[in-house]
Amino acid sequence: MSTNGYAPPQKVDGPQPSAPRFGLVQNSRILPVSLRPDGQADEHWMNGAMVYPYPANCAEAFNQCGEFTGGVLAQYRYPDTKREGGELPIPVFEAFPVYLPETCIAATVGADAQGWFENRAIQTLLAVEGEAVEREFFFGDHLPNNPHILDANLDILNPLSGGVSPAQGLAMLETAIANTCRSGVIHCSVAMAAYWGGYLLREEKNGQTLELRTLLGTLVIPGQGYTDAIPENVGGDPSDCLEWAFATGPIEITRSEPFINPPSYAEALDTSTNIVTFRAERYYRVVWDTILQAGVLIDRNLTGCDSLEVS
Repeated sequence: MSTNGYAPPQKVDGPQPSAPRFGLVQNSRILPVSLRPDGQADEHWMNGAMVYPYPANCAEAFNQCGEFTGGVLAQYRYPDTKREGGELPIPVFEAFPVYLPETCIAATVGADAQGWFENRAIQTLLAVEGEAVEREFFFGDHLPNNPHILDANLDILNPLSGGVSPAQGLAMLETAIANTCRSGVIHCSVAMAAYWGGYLLREEKNGQTLELRTLLGTLVIPGQGYTDAIPENVGGDPSDCLEWAFATGPIEITRSEPFINPPSYAEALDTSTNIVTFRAERYYRVVWDTILQAGVLIDRNLTGCDSLEVS
C-alpha cells in the first residue's frame, strides 16, 4: 500500500499575457529603424521629429482656356487663375519611454534567475505597452507639448448639440476624412467599437494583422487607452452611454527594441529593503501630420440622425 506525500506548492508562471488584437500599436505603420555603418541601430530618431506634411489641399479642375466671355456659353464664367496652396503646420514630436517594472524579494532571485525575471518583465511589456502609448497619443500626460488628439486644436464636429447617434457619429467622421480627399483613421474606445461592430464595421486581414474597417474601408482603431477621452476645450465627465470618437490622418510609429533597466542585478537591488526591481522599457515616437484632428460626441442611446440638444 502506498500513500501520497505532500510538498510545498510547485512554483509556476501564470498564463502568459498577450496583447489585444486591436490598438494604436497593433494597427499603425511601424517604421524600421535605420542602421549605422557598423550595423547597429541609429538612435537619432529618439531626438524627436519635425514633421513636414504633404500638401493639405484637395485637387481642383482648371479651365486652361481662361475666362470665356462670348458665344453661346457666355453665361458660364471660368476662373483664369490657379489658387495658391494653404499654409502647412510643422508639428514637432518628442520620443518617450514606456516601461513596466518587475519587483521581487532578493532572496528569490539568484544570478541564474535574473534572466527569468527579465524575460517575464519584457513579455508583459509587449502585451500591455499599447495602452500607455495610446494614452500619451490622446492625452499628452507626460509630454503635453507634443501634439495630442485632445489638445485645443481639436475640431469638434457637433459643437452646438449633445451626442449624436452612433451611426450619425460614424458618418460625420467619415465625412471629415472625405473632406481631406484622402484616407484617414477613426479612433474610438473599445466600448464604442463593440457597439458599432456588428452592423457598421468588418474585420479584415492585412498580412498577419487583423484590422477593423468601416463599410467604406476606413481603418478603425479601438484603443484601451482611449477610455474617458474628453477634449481639453470641452470638459465634463463621461457617462456610460456618452463618449467621443475621433478622426485623424495615418499614424506612424518608430520604436526601439525592448531592454532591461537597470542592466545588472547589483544595480537592481535596493539593499535597504532587500527588494529587486527590473524594468522592461522601450522608446516610442508617434507622429501624424495634424492636418485632420476631428472629434464627435456620441450618445449610444440615440438612433438614426437624432441628436441630444444641449440645454
